[in-house]
Amino acid sequence: MHEDDDNLVAAIRAGARGYLLKSAPEQVERAVRAVAAGEVILGAEVAARTMAYLSGARTRGLVPFPELTPREREVLDLIARGLGLSGCCDG
Repeated sequence: MHEDDDNLVAAIRAGARGYLLKSAPEQVERAVRAVAAGEVILGAEVAARTMAYLSGARTRGLVPFPELTPREREVLDLIARGLGLSGCCDG
């Protein structure tokens, strides 16, 4: 019902199978029937914002292992590319 993304995310996390804005009352009956049939329903405006958000996440690039420091991520990247640590450290 609310247009901000925080409410949408909270509703989905709480188990909502559909999300419509108040500005779309004509969609309620169709949405109730669809959710009852096991579908997930997002109003047109909500779906457009959701797709824009998800597309942006792909173009921004998600940071793998966000808990790692930049240096740890750099070392992990080098290892993933097949470069060992031989010769980099004494001992």
